[in-house]
Amino acid sequence: MTASEWWEPFSDAVPRWFSRYLGVEPSASLIRCYEAQFLPGLFQTAAYARAVIGLTHTDPAAAERRVALRQARQRLLDRAHPPTVRAVISEDALTLPPMTPGQRREQLDRLVALMERPHITIAILASAQAGTVNAPSFTIISFSDSATPDLVYIEEPDDAQYLTEPADITHYEHLLADLSSTGSTGDEARAVLSELRARWTAATPP
Repeated sequence: MTASEWWEPFSDAVPRWFSRYLGVEPSASLIRCYEAQFLPGLFQTAAYARAVIGLTHTDPAAAERRVALRQARQRLLDRAHPPTVRAVISEDALTLPPMTPGQRREQLDRLVALMERPHITIAILASAQAGTVNAPSFTIISFSDSATPDLVYIEEPDDAQYLTEPADITHYEHLLADLSSTGSTGDEARAVLSELRARWTAATPP
């Protein structure tokens, strides 16, 4: 099965406009993204994914298929030679969607564990800062094959944009660089996650 076909067992859960992304993601050498509302799919626990997907999909069986697909995508991070991932996420993504305190702690723990991997960098943008950003969530995918152009993916409610023009790539690279420089990284980001975890631990009934 080729990289472009790996998701076919989940084809019933793949919107037409998302299939192209699933086909190219395994070939990425570098994945850079900004997420304004929810965590990147590659970072989501099953509980977080289930809560996000449940906001728009009320059929439990169909929703579980999408959760399974999202979990399958995450094997990319566990490969012998995984892509480098640089993510900027809004702090709001850490408190949405509705979940139990235990589920939130599980998600925060996963983010902390991911930050320990040398190929993953996570910057957290404070809610007040994120609110001033006039930009959609987007992902920039780069490939080790220099002959393959970079790709900007922008997801919409029922569609997606795939941008490959050099001017578009440059625009979103500059935007992501600005966002990255504003967000908390390293120990500062870990402190944000630790504070949130303490909050959700306190929220657990005795």
